[in-house]
Amino acid sequence: GNSAQGISVGDGSTVIGCSASSNTDGIDVTSGCLIKDCQTSSNTGDGINIGNGFGGTTIRGCTSRSNLGDGIEVYNSCLVVDNTCDGNGSGAGIHVTGLANRIENNQSSSSDRGIGVDGGGNLIIRNSCSSNTTNYSIAANNKVGVTLIPPNSGAVVGNTGGSGASTDPSANYSY
Repeated sequence: GNSAQGISVGDGSTVIGCSASSNTDGIDVTSGCLIKDCQTSSNTGDGINIGNGFGGTTIRGCTSRSNLGDGIEVYNSCLVVDNTCDGNGSGAGIHVTGLANRIENNQSSSSDRGIGVDGGGNLIIRNSCSSNTTNYSIAANNKVGVTLIPPNSGAVVGNTGGSGASTDPSANYSY
């Protein structure tokens, strides 16, 4: 409940297992940081923010929900993997503003944009987006796994069933 950032750290810092709620930005870092297993919610800005001009940060296994800005916002050369973003206001679940980022195996739901990528030169694979106003908004000149909307399956009982999942291990899904 701070009037500024909940957690703000400099280059090379580690933030593990922390929660930040009802701040401007929940967690705000610079370059070369590790943010792991953290939760952010109800912040008036972003849940997790790597500021413009900064990069080389890993964000892994975090949950960011009900923030008014982006759930997670990164600039350059970041790894954003295994995160859950839900119900982030007018921003994106995950928002990429720079280049050379890897966005992989994240879930984004119920935001304005699920995954928004403004520039080129990023890798976006193995993500799933659901119930966002726009699930994916990715600029040209990125490396993006095929994005699929699988059909609904019938009831599944027993050992087999389902329909429409891709065998492409890099596929992104919308549903």
